[in-house]
Amino acid sequence: CDWYLEIIKPRLWGSNEAKLTALATGFRVLSTLYKLMHPYVPFVTEELWQILRRSGAASVTDSPALAASKWPMPTE
Repeated sequence: CDWYLEIIKPRLWGSNEAKLTALATGFRVLSTLYKLMHPYVPFVTEELWQILRRSGAASVTDSPALAASKWPMPTE
């Protein structure tokens, strides 16, 4: 996680397209991680999910509550 954040810092200050791509990837990773961790630490992940939703992340708007969201599926 720390390495990824350090790697994308220049992209966040770069062009708008690179910035949006880096942020979208980060939001997707966080939302998937919260979904996978939810059965083990439900109160913590639900609170983090709500914070991420309030930030306007497109990848977490599929459900108002983490417990009701779709389970992550593998992509090709």
